[in-house]
Amino acid sequence: MPDLPQSGNGPTRKPLIPPHIFWPGFVVAILLTSVAAAAITVVAALSDASFAIEENYYEKAVNWDETARQRERNAELAWQIEIDLGVDANMRGERELVLSLHSAEGTALDGATISSELFHHARRGDALDLSFEPLGDGRYRTDARVTRNGLWELRTLIERGPDRFTEIRTFQVEDE
Repeated sequence: MPDLPQSGNGPTRKPLIPPHIFWPGFVVAILLTSVAAAAITVVAALSDASFAIEENYYEKAVNWDETARQRERNAELAWQIEIDLGVDANMRGERELVLSLHSAEGTALDGATISSELFHHARRGDALDLSFEPLGDGRYRTDARVTRNGLWELRTLIERGPDRFTEIRTFQVEDE
């Protein structure tokens, strides 16, 4: 019968890392890995321009009746907006954006103050706040950094005398 090693008789090796240090260190390493993964996720979420929360969404929900009244007022005014986005960009990469504003009867509406928010649907976090300058004959212009093809949204507020008109318009940009 062959000689089998018997327990306790052979030389014993000491572990490289003692157990009273290894196991607490192992738990701490797992916790630190979890914290690092959470930190990377938060940084990625905050730096992603395609992810954005609707601003003042709670106030908009609370003031829903006011929004409904504004929609009724928009229907009464029946103003028409035409959007003309220039093809060529200036040195800053901005394109001319011209809004034409007409009454329900087709009369050009001058003397309005127009402000808008413009954003690409895939980059809501990169919204642009725009102010328009009058050109006359119901036309208003601004420069906008429209650099991506795809679906854009223009949220417009027009104030003219006592009248207030709002419109949300979605349009497609296809450059070749």
